[in-house]
Amino acid sequence: YNMDGVSGYASPMQAWLSARFDCQTAADKAYWVAPFKAEIRRVFVTIMDGETDAGGATIAFDKVTSSTRGTGDVEIVVITAANNDSKYFYSEPATAVTVSPGDQVFVEVTGEGVTGLNVVAGILYQESPEVITNITNAVKSA
Repeated sequence: YNMDGVSGYASPMQAWLSARFDCQTAADKAYWVAPFKAEIRRVFVTIMDGETDAGGATIAFDKVTSSTRGTGDVEIVVITAANNDSKYFYSEPATAVTVSPGDQVFVEVTGEGVTGLNVVAGILYQESPEVITNITNAVKSA
């Protein structure tokens, strides 16, 4: 905790993992909703064990704020065409990407792989100090 009693960058890194999905078609495959104001530190894609497919894929992590969606504005992960069994492909934002409650990150396959390229996507994030009443999209239930 920071001196003001609000959890901040001293908080531990946290992780979100998607369910397994196939990269065969270009489409949204998973999404994450920010539970509090946070900074995204890394995005990643892990190729599932036993994967022998040598096809690659491009996966965009798109941020949505107040119904405005970017394209790959969190980061983009490119899976190279090779035998990638159990490999961890990652990317770290060059500039800070902050999300607040109500913001979402969609995991979208934008460059198709081939049938059977099964992956799990993830986000590493860290809580950043903010009072909930200062967040525009945070609405207290009556």
